[in-house]
Amino acid sequence: MWIVRCNKRRVLQVVGVPKGKKLTWEILSRAGYVFEDKGPLYYVIEKVSGRPRADIETVTYEELLSRMPNPEALKHTWVVCYVEHVQTPFVYSPRIVITDVPDDKTKKDVKRFIEVKGLTPYDYKMAWANYCLVRLDEAPAIVIAKVRKQYYDKVIKFEEV
Repeated sequence: MWIVRCNKRRVLQVVGVPKGKKLTWEILSRAGYVFEDKGPLYYVIEKVSGRPRADIETVTYEELLSRMPNPEALKHTWVVCYVEHVQTPFVYSPRIVITDVPDDKTKKDVKRFIEVKGLTPYDYKMAWANYCLVRLDEAPAIVIAKVRKQYYDKVIKFEEV
């Protein structure tokens, strides 16, 4: 059994992980779990022996894998993220989610669409400073998790400009 602890307190239990497999942050994030270290809060993944506790959320490894989004569906979604470069790894905060983007559209086309809509992100009075535009299937796992949990400001549907 694998557990996720927050400051030595169990917050999630994962059972049924096959021998030789490890539970990783990547798997948890893609399955929709968001665990971010903030100030005095820190999270760790541990392998433990024993039985699962009844008062803590328990999921099976197969459930985690089934919750992962279809990679083909992610290709049609783009995300504008604010990137905090203060610490490593960088902290990504999704701001705008663009859905239903055709396969033939490039990053340049999506960026132009955002600018025509008047949604160009600014930081320090500069367009696109500290922001990135990324297709969801190429995004870090934490971005996918935050989008699945709807931690973003706005969602828009792609239309021809």
